[in-house]
Amino acid sequence: MRTFHLNYYIYIFMIVITNITIIIYAKDDSFENDYLDTLYSIKEVTKSASCQSIIDNYLKCFIDYRIDDSIPDYNKDCDNYNGKICKAMMDNTTSISVCENKYHVKLLGSIENAYYISNLYCFKNENNEFCPLSRIFQKAQTVKEEVTDKEFYKSSIFRDYCIDDSCTQYISQSYVGIYALHKIGILNKDVVMPSIKDINEYVVSADCIRIKKYYGDSLTDTESYSRKKYFLSINILIFTLVISFILSYI
Repeated sequence: MRTFHLNYYIYIFMIVITNITIIIYAKDDSFENDYLDTLYSIKEVTKSASCQSIIDNYLKCFIDYRIDDSIPDYNKDCDNYNGKICKAMMDNTTSISVCENKYHVKLLGSIENAYYISNLYCFKNENNEFCPLSRIFQKAQTVKEEVTDKEFYKSSIFRDYCIDDSCTQYISQSYVGIYALHKIGILNKDVVMPSIKDINEYVVSADCIRIKKYYGDSLTDTESYSRKKYFLSINILIFTLVISFILSYI
């Protein structure tokens, strides 16, 4: 009889543990409301005209990562996003204090996550060219496809990150934006995160250092040749002007 009771309690215990596990995983896999949709919703229901204006200003800054029929102009959109006005708004979110208190938490969360996602599309190097990571997300959005890990394992991506330190610094920053997309069901972090991690590890590898040195030496030689050519042209121009000046007085 005791054996029966013991097995019964073990059975009940296993059911409880199973249900708890299911709840935990269900909670982990559940998606949050879309950040931009949340901002639009609060803008519609708020009774404060000032609040509507503030939200509208934020929406004008963010990159629209949602799939629709429009073809984005990332040069224009990212110039706007990286401009002084939008940067100032991102650095100081106290402006949302004009909105009702009950919306503050949702507003801050949505603004913060939309900011991290917008960064993914607008990372640029010191020459004002889009970094490889941003080009991947832009392409997927333009052709209406999901971002997959295959895009990150192209040899050109690894090479570009090796020779461009100004883009390398953004690799770690991309984690937050990728996770933000994952939380709203647009991206699977378990597919993309490992490839980003591999790139991050590769840029400090011996192979990457060799590539960087090779391209760096080639670039230096090219710049040296261009500089010599430039100064030669200047000298020829000065010589021509001097001769012309002398001949004018003969």
